Amino acid sequence: MINSAILPIPRTVLLLRDESYALPMRRRSTWGICILSLFVLLMPQVTGDENLLQLSVSITEPPHETYYTSEDVVMMDVDLLNHGPTVSLEHNPSCTLYLKIYYNSDLVRDDSNICRNQIQTKEISSGNMESLGSISWDLTDEDSNLVPSGTYQIQVWHGGTSLFEDVSVFLQTQKEIPDQLELWMNTTTKEENIVAFQPVVVSLSLHNPTDEVMILTDAACRISEFQNSQHDLLGSCFPQSLVLQPFEVRPILQKTYSFESGENTLEFTLGDDLISVFETYEIQNPESLGDKPPLQLELTNPIVDTTAMKLNGEVSLINDDIENVTVEFSDTCILESWLVGPLGNVVYDSISSKSCTQTMIQYSLEADGGVQPFPLSEVPLHMPNNCGIPSGEYTLILSMNALGLWESFSIELDQESGSPCNENIVIDYSIENNDNLANLVYTASTSHDNTFFWPQSCKIQLLDLTIPDEEIEYRTPCFDEQIIMYMPAGQTYSLQNFALEPSEGETLWNLNVIDNFPVEEANLVFYWPVPEITENLVEELSGSSTPELGSIQGSWQVLGTGEMSCWILSSVDDDSYAFNRAMIDNWEPIQNTEGTYNVEFTQKTTACAEFDVQSVIITEILDENHEVIVEDKPTQEITNVEVETTQETPDPMIILVSAATTGGLLGLVGFAVMTNESWRIPLTSGGLWFMGLLGRTKETTDGRYQRGRLMGYLTANPGCHFRALMHVLDMSNGQITHHLKILEDECRIWRFKDGRLVRYYPYTSDLHPGTDEANLPLPSLSPDKNSLQGKILSILELDSELNLHPTQSELAKRLEKSQQLISHHLRTLQKYGLIEKEKSGLKNRYKLTKEAVFLLDSTKF
Repeated sequence: MINSAILPIPRTVLLLRDESYALPMRRRSTWGICILSLFVLLMPQVTGDENLLQLSVSITEPPHETYYTSEDVVMMDVDLLNHGPTVSLEHNPSCTLYLKIYYNSDLVRDDSNICRNQIQTKEISSGNMESLGSISWDLTDEDSNLVPSGTYQIQVWHGGTSLFEDVSVFLQTQKEIPDQLELWMNTTTKEENIVAFQPVVVSLSLHNPTDEVMILTDAACRISEFQNSQHDLLGSCFPQSLVLQPFEVRPILQKTYSFESGENTLEFTLGDDLISVFETYEIQNPESLGDKPPLQLELTNPIVDTTAMKLNGEVSLINDDIENVTVEFSDTCILESWLVGPLGNVVYDSISSKSCTQTMIQYSLEADGGVQPFPLSEVPLHMPNNCGIPSGEYTLILSMNALGLWESFSIELDQESGSPCNENIVIDYSIENNDNLANLVYTASTSHDNTFFWPQSCKIQLLDLTIPDEEIEYRTPCFDEQIIMYMPAGQTYSLQNFALEPSEGETLWNLNVIDNFPVEEANLVFYWPVPEITENLVEELSGSSTPELGSIQGSWQVLGTGEMSCWILSSVDDDSYAFNRAMIDNWEPIQNTEGTYNVEFTQKTTACAEFDVQSVIITEILDENHEVIVEDKPTQEITNVEVETTQETPDPMIILVSAATTGGLLGLVGFAVMTNESWRIPLTSGGLWFMGLLGRTKETTDGRYQRGRLMGYLTANPGCHFRALMHVLDMSNGQITHHLKILEDECRIWRFKDGRLVRYYPYTSDLHPGTDEANLPLPSLSPDKNSLQGKILSILELDSELNLHPTQSELAKRLEKSQQLISHHLRTLQKYGLIEKEKSGLKNRYKLTKEAVFLLDSTKF
């Protein structure tokens, strides 16, 4: 852009005949001319037409081809071109060139203040180009702070005129992202062996594996694609928002590729190599199809109907050749289609849902655009099991295999299609007393590794039914937008909650999650406010015989309650417990089965509502056998027969658990005991005893011994994580959980959450929860050589003896694990300085550090 010049001011001389008037007039004119001349001299000038002058700015190529990073400097060479006659140009020698930097039209840096008031004149010949030198920008603002990522406009100004020129640069300057953030890459193909020139759908997604909200900071971050030797800059790293919910999986890219024969590499990085994922493909040679005419497929008039959950349309076969073409098909399966979801999952494949009849079919297409239409068979917008699918970008592949033709089309679903089927998700409800408000918490959990989604329409519902015929409804969205989650087994997540002030006295709430996957509603009855507990009551409750928390030995009996059955676990201590649910795959109680179980105490289910007994969740089976009663003699003889605990898989269903913990479990028990005498020493018609929620765990010598072992090991190995402790001390999950909790309650140890691991430290003056993470001692090498990290270290140690350094992909194949899982553990091992990676061509290879070699040599690993 060139601005017009300031024109020279003409001077006028007056000749006057009246001498008496001429003298004073001459003096005034002289002074005026002097002042005006001084003003003109202070202004930059070009003698000639400035419109014919032009600044030319040549920017050096970015080191990363398409963008600059925080380590780079933008270098520019500047020339002045004269397209007109010879001109005399004034310039400022103190700042021949200076910069103005803009971001979204906002000025972030202005260097014009460096120019001093100096003027020099130089002559520029007609048609001449004169170099004005070079100028650079170090990617900082006026306060010398590094600017954030984004596209910036650089204005290069000439210091003596109003000439300037614009250039645009893209920066990726963010240096850090959350350590736990994972980048997933899924490859979807028609066949297991990828054939050259066939469609390969690659899907990228972000995953937050933690149970906490993850905040991202760089809205301008872009995805870089490296396909073999080609580099392209793609879309945003963080579409939608900069907040990742716990366990959220967010699709960020889906692209269809067609590779040539041989080895092909594909790598994606976010920003300035903040995180990357890499894949190598061995592409097979295709079968020869002969010369193919220039035909193409086109999807016309696609109709996406999420209400009817289907996609319809028409497909056109178009002839772009200059000659007429006749095509032949040997069966009725002329057109095939398959639909790929945002995470790379196959939603639909036509070849699996229809049969082909052998026949000969011919079509003639005229030259230069002849069209033969084909109806697109209805594509269902739901999973094969009729479960709904989330909104987002899908890829539809249409192919005519007989002609070797295929095309990919992007299909956008602006809302979910159908209802999700998250049959493994359990919704628990609990109440907390928060400043005299009842804080209702909805918690989702799963006993299986599970990928599912929460529709945008999902709502949490509460109905206050305390006053008859005066139903009060409260609703709140589950999330602000649709969320896809991957939740590992045993994890929990708290949804939005309500904070309400209930009416005094008995309160009845109906709880539900609506417009979502099927969830059984629950009625929650509690008393508000919770009565205070007394010492006498505590002593009275403590008198009941309660087994050690988390472990019960007993046998199973079933009691009928109308159309439902209530399973009762009768313990060897003559206490009874109602079965709520099991956190074990494919297991359920069997009549007369004896066993020892780790349990978690909870509230009763509807099936056992009429029995005054404590309810339990079975978390682990320590021992189990089946009692067979022999009745051919007057006296019963019981024979123990070992049976497998695996049962036939029941029909999928959602299990709902209701739990009221207002003011803590102690307050709830207090109210229950004081308002219902039968809860003190209950004896039901079935002879079932109720075990109170509050009781004293009997201390044993073995318990103190096990905790002594724990303390000794943690003192010698601070920072050891849960699984390693369980392995090295040979304890069960229930045992070690129980003893760790006691030690934590006694403030003898404390925990530190490190990604997916929970590490434990002895409580000392040097090690306490306030210790900075950087100062925590490096955890000892995991003693569990069978852990995945242990196997990785073993492979690297073995390969190092052969001077080999495997890639992430090679490790994943050898360990038969996904690259995403291997990537997570590699980053963890890097974080603790046990491995390092080095670039070898386009691949990252991994090897042990000196510290790891020392640890492996000095540890029984």
